[in-house]
Amino acid sequence: MAAGLGGLSLTLPSGKDQLRGLIVTRLQVTVSLRRDNHVVWTGQATTVRASGTRTGAPSVVATALSDALLTWFP
Repeated sequence: MAAGLGGLSLTLPSGKDQLRGLIVTRLQVTVSLRRDNHVVWTGQATTVRASGTRTGAPSVVATALSDALLTWFP
């Protein structure tokens, strides 16, 4: 079963006895000049993972978010 919500698409398992909650994690970084707080770069990354799974572990989520965010860092 699939559902779409304004750019978000997810597939729900069929035939599974147990559903897991979803955890949304967002990382936002802003780089600014110390002398006048002028923003020189900003980026953000978001991930949605199932709770209680290997891919939802904090270290895995942190690595995925930082890799995604820093891909666009100049």
